Order: sequence, then structure tokens, then C-alpha cells
Amino acid sequence: MPYEAALAHFDSGTEGGLRESLRRFEVLGATATAEVARREMRAIGARSIPAGARAATLAHPLGLTRREAEVLEGICAGKTNSEIAADLFLSSRTVDHHVSAVLGKLGASSRNHAAAEARRRGFLPTRN
Repeated sequence: MPYEAALAHFDSGTEGGLRESLRRFEVLGATATAEVARREMRAIGARSIPAGARAATLAHPLGLTRREAEVLEGICAGKTNSEIAADLFLSSRTVDHHVSAVLGKLGASSRNHAAAEARRRGFLPTRN
């Protein structure tokens, strides 16, 4: 019962509990309740309140940002982080962060798993 668990964190009234409830509400897609949690965080004086995903990220079928989608394309093409970084004019370290985000969002344990999952969901071509 993930929604009820998020509500339990919300009911704590603490900043930590509200942050956790907000995170859980966002995962569940409970946008209205997430906004209530943000409002409550502002009311108790919390700082650095997460704004939530942008419309473009929410619209992406895998929930990826534009840059994460570009990095995933490189992963699916079998490119290394250095090669992806050169293609996108980014540092390798920045690409490392994007790769970690992509793996997390796809629930993948490896680059190969992420590429297979993206292909399975039909969001990228099956050939390089």
C-alpha cells in the first residue's frame, strides 16, 4: 500500500517525513497530493523544496529528460561514456551522472539491461 505509506510520512509533520512523502507521491504520479506536501513543507519553513519533473520529462514515455534520452541513445549504440560525452559536448563525469539516472529510471542494473529495456518498450531502434 504505497500511497498509504506516503500518507503516513506526510502525517509525521516533520521535514524529513514530508520530503519522503513528496518523493513517494511523485513516484506514484499523485501530483495533487505532492503539491499539498510541497505546500506543507513551505508552511513549516523547509528550504530547497523539489519542484518536481518538468512537463517534457513527464511527457517522455520513460520519464527521461532530453539529455538522458540522448545518453540512452548512445548507450544503445554501444558507445562508452567518453564517446557519448564527445558526441554531446559534455564532460565524461556529467555523462556518468546521466547514465546513473537512466539506469535508475529504467530499473536497470547495467548498460546492456538499460538498452534491452528501452528496446523492449519500443522507444529506440533495435539496430545500432
